[in-house]
Amino acid sequence: MPRRGVISLWESHLHISRHWLIIGLVAGAMAGITAVSKAEGPSVAISGTWQELPNTKIRDVLPDPNGYPIDPLTGQALWNPVNIMAYSGGVQIPSEREVVVDGGGHQTYPGNEKYSVPYDGRPVSRIGMPSIYPVDGTTNETYADGRPAQRHTSDSMVFIPEFNAIFKSGGALWQGGWPSAAAWLFYLDTREDERLPDHPPGDYGAKSIHSVAKWHPGLKKVIVRGRNYIALYDPFAKTWEEKARASWNESEMTGLLDTKRNRLVALGHGRSEVWDLESWQPIYDSRDVAGPIPFSGPIFHDAFGPGFVYDEIGDQYIGWTWNTPSVLYFVSPDTWAVTAAAMAGTPPGPFAWSSGTFGRFVRVTDPFDGVVVIPSIDSNAFKVVFDRQAPPDTVTILQAVFRSRRSLLIVQATSSAAPEAELFVTVPGCVTDAPMQYRPGTGQYRLRTTDCQGLDGQIATVTSGFGGSDATTIR
Repeated sequence: MPRRGVISLWESHLHISRHWLIIGLVAGAMAGITAVSKAEGPSVAISGTWQELPNTKIRDVLPDPNGYPIDPLTGQALWNPVNIMAYSGGVQIPSEREVVVDGGGHQTYPGNEKYSVPYDGRPVSRIGMPSIYPVDGTTNETYADGRPAQRHTSDSMVFIPEFNAIFKSGGALWQGGWPSAAAWLFYLDTREDERLPDHPPGDYGAKSIHSVAKWHPGLKKVIVRGRNYIALYDPFAKTWEEKARASWNESEMTGLLDTKRNRLVALGHGRSEVWDLESWQPIYDSRDVAGPIPFSGPIFHDAFGPGFVYDEIGDQYIGWTWNTPSVLYFVSPDTWAVTAAAMAGTPPGPFAWSSGTFGRFVRVTDPFDGVVVIPSIDSNAFKVVFDRQAPPDTVTILQAVFRSRRSLLIVQATSSAAPEAELFVTVPGCVTDAPMQYRPGTGQYRLRTTDCQGLDGQIATVTSGFGGSDATTIR
């Protein structure tokens, strides 16, 4: 195993270009906002305001470093805890209204404790104390007490409600960065770890540094997209089932489960994939499967571990990246059109580790409708509460004419929101916001009035209480 301070071969290809890539991403992503497609975007317009969640700084509940091994290079214990979020994420526990943060690994942070970050007004808390960890350069799956060694968790953490437990697999281990084939369950009730069967067959392909895992509520199994496979783990039978071989991948991707289309969608660090979970075949792979490009540009496709979640209410994907913190990106699952929307307020500040958020960006439906992100241990968590606005209805004027020597005005129109919509007619110098009558059975609205004398070239405008409108020259 490599000595402390030596980058392992498994991750050397990732570290070589990271510095320059991150610098380029900041400028590239900001420029990319103006190029994002606005057409055929989400069916529901969303606005909101960034708000801090008070008393949620992880720094406030860090363990006392006294008694822990000293880094021979820095002379410090527990190294630098800001690195808890290095290439690491978290997992949402909806029943507890919290996100559990767990991470570090490789040459960043050795502590294997976890942190509960509530989003319902409660303060942050630490879950357990870190194990005593080695500082001699050795790299193992477990520490001396049998608990799992810390690792980059990426997007590998999954909450299994039937067990009230957190699943994780793979990762770059403390401290050499070697990949892992192991899987673990952490029981929230007892705070105990259970080593699960490794992903078979235990060869090169079974070990992953950066994997994507999601709980499938229909199958009652964990979907794992590993280094070169996609597999299912059955927590009841404690068995693995490989579903398909996949192209090689160790990119820092974040995934989501599209429950409506039964798809696994993942993207990040220059890769994007869409898997059909009926046939277990890729619908799209940016590396080697031809087809329309779902995501492009640095905002999604090249960002490290972006926030990426499925909004079932709006039937859309929502993305967020550290380099454009005020903006949420709304993605149509059918057209892949992306709408960038800047939220009001002050967004999260710069990351100490610009290696992504993964599962620290979550979709929330209780106690509010919105999203939550945990940016760093020195920052409070942030939330955006959504204000969903129905799109304007489509109003179409069918007829606008004068009759009876231009003393009778007749206007007929339709609305895509009929019969709920209320329509109003305005003709300058004639009528202003005159209500139209809906005619059941026809799907049409009608106005007949003799309140004005028609003139050549007059314009009739029909507006809806739902925001739609149409205008035409009266004949």
